[in-house]
Amino acid sequence: MGHSLSWFVVSGQDAATLLDELQLVRTGQTTDHPGRGIHCATLSDGAFMLHVDDVDSRLTAVPLVKTLSAKGQVILCRAEEHVMFSAVACYRQGEFAWSVEHDAQQDICHLAIAGDAPPEAAAMRAAALADHDHGPCGDADTDYMFDVPIRLAEKLTSFSHDGGLRAARADAFELLHTLQPLPRRPWWKLW
Repeated sequence: MGHSLSWFVVSGQDAATLLDELQLVRTGQTTDHPGRGIHCATLSDGAFMLHVDDVDSRLTAVPLVKTLSAKGQVILCRAEEHVMFSAVACYRQGEFAWSVEHDAQQDICHLAIAGDAPPEAAAMRAAALADHDHGPCGDADTDYMFDVPIRLAEKLTSFSHDGGLRAARADAFELLHTLQPLPRRPWWKLW
């Protein structure tokens, strides 16, 4: 079973204020890597990170992320491995700055780059296309493009959903509790 998650990193804002805005409270339960639920971390540069085990969480919805970026910058990443969708986007001062998105349902080589994306995005895209062209045994079923947005987000923030934080501590992430109940998934939805 694959991951379905979203996370963002906010620069230039106080963690306590952000938690209040998001209606989240700390539980005191820590771990080295986020799992089920809502987790936060403070990165080595002082930026605040929020991780949710849901790609469509209200906590990582674009309108809220834009609002949170009003005083700084937010890098937002989403990954839905069930359908091979991944995306990273940047918002600054409440406005969209750039995004890199892969959706295998459109095409296994799909990668949409919008705005003023970092130059690494084009280099990562070229490397993924080369892997598609020269993959092991011409394996056209391997989705190399899926990793491009995720690796770009990792380069910019030091976090990867499958690898965690660079130089992670045993207590790097704290489980959070929401004061506003999250919508329940329908019984028939497995992820």
